[in-house]
Amino acid sequence: MLVAEKTVTIERTQDAALVKSIITHPRIYPSVTDDGAPRPELFDASEAVKHKNVYFLLARAGEELLGCFMLHSHNAVLYEVHTCLLPNAWGPRAVEAGVAGRRWMFANTPCEKIMTFVPQGNGLAFKFAKRCGMQLEGILTKSYKKGGKLLDQSLLGVAKETVCR
Repeated sequence: MLVAEKTVTIERTQDAALVKSIITHPRIYPSVTDDGAPRPELFDASEAVKHKNVYFLLARAGEELLGCFMLHSHNAVLYEVHTCLLPNAWGPRAVEAGVAGRRWMFANTPCEKIMTFVPQGNGLAFKFAKRCGMQLEGILTKSYKKGGKLLDQSLLGVAKETVCR
């Protein structure tokens, strides 16, 4: 019997406890933090979720929580995305969630461009960003410290005009 896939939906949240539980998940936090990050139990999202230029977007498939995206503005039209998808979302649904989050931002905010940084050595994140429609736009050398080592970061981006024609 075939079962229809649940469509990914996106909603903005200000639930700091839920955001913290996603970001500090043991399979996520080590991958999304650098050497300057606090221990997971000290991570606090309570101020960030209230900020008008910070968007925490929950991704769901039906009632199933897939994770969240945090986007913050660099200027009036440029937003940086940080992706925290739970293990149950890894695989094809992750790309569906990434594209849905991008569409939500372009439809509901002044955002015209989304960018992300991927540290050297994180091939999965790089491939994920590319599958979500982002293109390599540059390299920031020696800009991320992990395990005491300075790493380069790839800068990837996607413009509203290229995906919302």
